[in-house]
Amino acid sequence: MIRCCCRAEKAVLRRFVVLVRIVIKCDRIQERKGRQARDEMTSILREDQYFDNETDFCVVTGAAAMNQLEQLFLRNRISYFIKVQERSIFQKIFGRRSREEEFVVRINNRDVAAAAELAAGIPNVRIIGKVPEQDWSPKEKLRRLREEGRKREEGYIDDEE
Repeated sequence: MIRCCCRAEKAVLRRFVVLVRIVIKCDRIQERKGRQARDEMTSILREDQYFDNETDFCVVTGAAAMNQLEQLFLRNRISYFIKVQERSIFQKIFGRRSREEEFVVRINNRDVAAAAELAAGIPNVRIIGKVPEQDWSPKEKLRRLREEGRKREEGYIDDEE
C-alpha cells in the first residue's frame, strides 16, 4: 500500500486506481468482442467501389474561351478541374509561337453528356472526352463480362451473334 501525506493526494490516487480498473475492464471486454468478431471483420473498402470518377473532358485554347466555359459550368452546377497544359521542349523549339495557353478541363464522368451539349458552341474548345458507358467502373465491366460468360456456358447466348 502506498502512503500519502495529504487528502488531495489520496483522492487523486483513488481516482487513478478507479480509472485503471475501468481501462482494464474495457480491455477485457474488447478482447472478448475481438475473439467473437474476428471472423466477422470486414474492410471499409468494398470491391465494387471505384473512386476515379474524373475524366479529361476538353482542351481549351485561350483565356476568353476558358472564362466562357467556366461560366457555363458554374451556371449549370458542373464541377470541374483546370489543368494548365505546359508546352514540351520540342514544342517550344519547333512549334508555333502562339501566346495562347492551353487548358485541359477535367470533369466528373456523370456530367460528360450535359457538358458536351453546353460546350458544343464555344470556339477554341475541343472535346476529347466521350460519354461513358453504363458500366464505366472497371468492377462493373468485369461483373458484366462474368455474367455474359456464365450465360454463354449455360447456352443462353449464341457464340455466333
